[in-house]
Amino acid sequence: MEQQVNKGLKMNSRIGIVSRANYLTWQLN
Repeated sequence: MEQQVNKGLKMNSRIGIVSRANYLTWQLN
């Protein structure tokens, strides 16, 4: 169970980083 929670957190952080990068590039354009 703990492993699945960690996996979910890793995926969420990766999605957050990607969405933040997309937001920054959108702001620059």
